[in-house]
Amino acid sequence: MFIIAQTALHYLLPLGRVIQHPYTKIGLLLTAGSLLMVFYLRYIFYHRDTTIKPFAKSDQLITNGIYRISRNPIYIGMVVFLVGTAILFGSATPWIVIPFYP
Repeated sequence: MFIIAQTALHYLLPLGRVIQHPYTKIGLLLTAGSLLMVFYLRYIFYHRDTTIKPFAKSDQLITNGIYRISRNPIYIGMVVFLVGTAILFGSATPWIVIPFYP
């Protein structure tokens, strides 16, 4: 839903370029890296045989790896993904969406 909002804002209300073309490719690194991180974290949940669903009852508390640093690395990964897509677009309006992500 947030990516759709970013896309709509970019194409329907582009308020100028803030990032020029060769530098927009940095967004590819951020989006790919964040997707890899989220899939890896999903694998950790699957391997530990616990749920990844936020409001479901979990069987274990994961405290190793990146979970030693952050209790919500999946949310961080998704915010980094949104930052990456905003960089890919290069215009100012996709950045408006990011503060509203839960």
